[in-house]
Amino acid sequence: MRSDLAAKYDLRVPRYTSYPTAPHFHPGVGPDLYGTWLGQLDPAEELSLYLHIAYCAEMCWFCGCHTKITKRYAPVAAYMDALWGETRMVAERLPTRMTARHIHFGGGSPTILSAEDFVRTLDLLRELFAVKAGAEIAVELDPRTADENYVKAMAGAGVTRASIGVQDFDEKVQVAINRIQPYEVTANVIGWLRKNLFASVQDTILTLAALAALVYFLPGVIDWLFLSAVWTGADRTVCTTAVQGGIQPDGWSGACWAYVNDRFVQFMFGSYPRGELWRPLLVLALFIAILVPFLIPKAPRKGLNALMLLIGLPVVAYVLLLGGWFGLSYVETTLWGGLMVTMILSFVGIAVSLPLGILLALGRRSPMPVVRTASVAFIELIRGVPLITVLFMASVLLPLFLTPGNNIDKFLRALIGVSIFASAYMAEVIRGGLQAIPKGQYEAADALGLSYFHKMAFIILPQAIKLVIPGIVNTFIGIFKDTSLVTIISMYDLLGIVKASFGDSGWQTPVTPLTGLIFAGFVFWVFRFGMSRYSGFMERHLDTGHKR
Repeated sequence: MRSDLAAKYDLRVPRYTSYPTAPHFHPGVGPDLYGTWLGQLDPAEELSLYLHIAYCAEMCWFCGCHTKITKRYAPVAAYMDALWGETRMVAERLPTRMTARHIHFGGGSPTILSAEDFVRTLDLLRELFAVKAGAEIAVELDPRTADENYVKAMAGAGVTRASIGVQDFDEKVQVAINRIQPYEVTANVIGWLRKNLFASVQDTILTLAALAALVYFLPGVIDWLFLSAVWTGADRTVCTTAVQGGIQPDGWSGACWAYVNDRFVQFMFGSYPRGELWRPLLVLALFIAILVPFLIPKAPRKGLNALMLLIGLPVVAYVLLLGGWFGLSYVETTLWGGLMVTMILSFVGIAVSLPLGILLALGRRSPMPVVRTASVAFIELIRGVPLITVLFMASVLLPLFLTPGNNIDKFLRALIGVSIFASAYMAEVIRGGLQAIPKGQYEAADALGLSYFHKMAFIILPQAIKLVIPGIVNTFIGIFKDTSLVTIISMYDLLGIVKASFGDSGWQTPVTPLTGLIFAGFVFWVFRFGMSRYSGFMERHLDTGHKR
């Protein structure tokens, strides 16, 4: 080796993966100083995030990056746990949830990660940072460790660029750098990338067609919903043309949000006395105040929080909404309506169906014939009829079994019907989770001498429920949606009250029904979207497993 050439090219330069760059680091740079630097970043600055995966399947001399060789996944899994923790710490020291416009996976070999851990990493980054729409997400690929399933996972996670490591196809060079990488291996990876990561001609045509449709229809939709819409007014004249008896010019068409504004209180609370609206508003405030910390995984005193939400709040809500105690005027449930009814029915249905569904699922798998038969009969009977039939039976037939002079409130009957119906479907969701638990988990619990109760409460059910979170939330969304069927028993939820208002002569216009339905649909969508997003968050939070 020529020492002069070695000295010439042996330069200490900053690595592009370093923040701050290497010259800024010295023995005095500790966690506090580094955190200070992060906190001083301009919140408006767009970040470029680099994640170094410091592991390879074998040693080669293709690059000069820091790496470690491993044939087992356990060290990689431990490294990813540390990397996720470091990512959270960095995000916490930033002045705000900053925007990321570049995400780059380097190494080492990023493709040594399991597809599950790769996707989980990107999900975490999207949770902690505001990843910009169209952000560049790049991955360095080792063709020797990537397969088509991995490429599909990359495509599903939103990867936009792939760098393929190829030194040379000359066999002598490959042997010299200890990186045996035949042409066919690289060609296969390129084919998978073109197939899954980059658009085909057909995909491009469909994309352009969709964009053309948006360009054609979207301006008209925006104009109808917002620009030409009427936002204020006292009656139908503001949403009708001169020919129709209104004040708008001929040919006008737009949303009548004035109608929604005028009927807003009715849409929210039905015919609940206007002077007593503070009572449902107070219940709503208590519900939000208790629910928010309950949904935060790291919030303390979860047991107390659950008791307040599932026992304390229903009692307080019953006293406040119905009245008749403590000087509160009595408000019949026939006056309740709108979104208030939707939320009460769905919340009670959700709160009752989950524990009852768990009991039914355990009963269906019970070794005791009587319990198993009763559970199967209940589940199959309820699942065999539509909800509208259950509500009809609860409203019309149930009073026939009561003694003369006794009656159950119609709203309570609706609550019972919705809860019973939802619990049967919830039971099958939970049963699917129980069947997915490996037999070894049951045997291990038995080997420890755990009782049936402790085995289910501490070993089996936590794992089963974690597996079926999407199914549970899907059932919750179904309950929220199906509350509209209570109109069959003359109870009016949000959609029912909106449809009933169409007959109001003071607001009968050609655009009123569509505006009301759009408003109701938007409210339903907001709640269902929130449920689905929280479901995704909990899946990521509880996903602690690694592919070994």
